[in-house]
Amino acid sequence: EKDVGVLWSAMRSEADQDPLELWDFSPGEAADLLDFASLLIVEAQWDLNAAWRFLDPMRTGTVDYPRFRSSCEDLGFEGDPSRLFKGLDSSGKGEVWLELMDPAWVMCLTNALPSKKRTRRMSRLSTQLGSSVRVRDIDLELNMLLRRLDLDKAGCSSMPDREFMIRLERIGFHGLVGRKACQLVRALTKKRDMAEGLIRTANSTEERPPWDSTDVVRRPRPFPLKYSDYHPALNARLFRTPQSAWRSEEW
Repeated sequence: EKDVGVLWSAMRSEADQDPLELWDFSPGEAADLLDFASLLIVEAQWDLNAAWRFLDPMRTGTVDYPRFRSSCEDLGFEGDPSRLFKGLDSSGKGEVWLELMDPAWVMCLTNALPSKKRTRRMSRLSTQLGSSVRVRDIDLELNMLLRRLDLDKAGCSSMPDREFMIRLERIGFHGLVGRKACQLVRALTKKRDMAEGLIRTANSTEERPPWDSTDVVRRPRPFPLKYSDYHPALNARLFRTPQSAWRSEEW
């Protein structure tokens, strides 16, 4: 019972330890789901409405297994489509509808966010599954998302989250999927603006002339007045500052 309680606690996002994910139960199936979602979202150019139309071209509202398998073949998916379909078909009715694709989108967006956990996971997958692992890297396709949202310009990171969400909802990102996409867009625009700032700083830096000691004018260093009260003669010799020191007989 204790082990079951620990397992149940770990499945909650507010648990003390990292919550359990599909990667912890079945890394091969998780890798297949991520690969399928990445292929589909890039094919649809980051438009989730277009991604669903790819799966449901007849606009019936649901997708059965034959249609799902055909879509996987059209995408070039090399994993097990039957295993994915069973995982997405949470109702057990033998069909998938739009909202049931949300876990796939959340996994895809979460994996696109750079993190130490992602790096450790990919390293562990490579060790466990070897060359059979099929995790598509969509980092090179992220600029496509910014272009679709018209956020591929400098200064976009200063926009409020609400503006990001409005643009994301236009292409089918709603609810938790939208919030995950907002995090990703925020990170991408911030990274872009930081890079642009560094480039502008480098371009605006003028070449400085070489150091020439002959042009240096050595000026008297300002000296605290309270020192002159204690050592006027010493100050006069070394720093030539207080007016009283210039009149000292020792100078």
